Amino acid sequence: GTGPGASSYLDSSSSSALYLTGVNTQCASALKNLQLQFVFSRGVLATTVESGIAVRDADGDLVDGSFGVSGKVVTFTPAAACPSPYEDEFCFDETANYTIELLPGVLRSTTGTSLSCTTSYPCAFSFTTGVSVDVADPLVSMDAPDDGESLYAGAIELLQAMTSDDSGVSVVDFYVIDDDEAVYSSGTAFSNAGALLGGGEPNAFFTDTLEEWDTAGYLTNESYDVWARGLDCAGNSDTAAHVSVVLRAASCNNDVRDTDLGETGVDCGGPSSGAYYCGACEGDACSVVADCAS
Repeated sequence: GTGPGASSYLDSSSSSALYLTGVNTQCASALKNLQLQFVFSRGVLATTVESGIAVRDADGDLVDGSFGVSGKVVTFTPAAACPSPYEDEFCFDETANYTIELLPGVLRSTTGTSLSCTTSYPCAFSFTTGVSVDVADPLVSMDAPDDGESLYAGAIELLQAMTSDDSGVSVVDFYVIDDDEAVYSSGTAFSNAGALLGGGEPNAFFTDTLEEWDTAGYLTNESYDVWARGLDCAGNSDTAAHVSVVLRAASCNNDVRDTDLGETGVDCGGPSSGAYYCGACEGDACSVVADCAS
């Protein structure tokens, strides 16, 4: 459907197609300082966004505002200042009707693929704004992996963050190593509630089972920082404390003692500076997390 209640879609396709997996129009009825947040299946080419997404008022006029692009997430913030005492915030008109249209002949992915619009993944939406202004930041914390956990090269690893907010968290970005680009962006379809959850209620966001953190290509026997950043409906944000994980070689999780790789026990031991080190075996000295097998 194209109504305001049909704004997120669950899909686990790993194809190269570009389609919209969700837009947070369900936030609109509570807020007038709504920041529209579009989550796509693939990274979006920034130069196609302004001409490829049209936000219009009830008269059909384009709403003045600015777009932001970060990987698979595109945001739209209206240009008009909110009424006093929230002049530093940006608002749509309150209790007003708006439409969104995504143009498949214009909007493209970073690899040049045109946007696809289907019954399951529509490109037209409508929403009506509320009267509140949300200035409170959400709360975001990492829920998986655990700090100090060993993960294994070549595996698709779950990333999960716990969130809460008065108006609801609508997008969570997950990062590894740096914040240049998220390794995955989750809309409300990839949350425990499966929808926006406000009122300070906890809602866990997670990564697609086919596109969770793909550890292939990362160096093994190395520690990596993992964290998440959540956005609420107004664009207020919180960044979770980093957790540190150790990426082990795939051979450290095969229930075999790989003596040719230096293991001194099943999935443990080996030269501590080597790429195939699995962490200390039970009973061996283990002074820091990276030296411990789990």
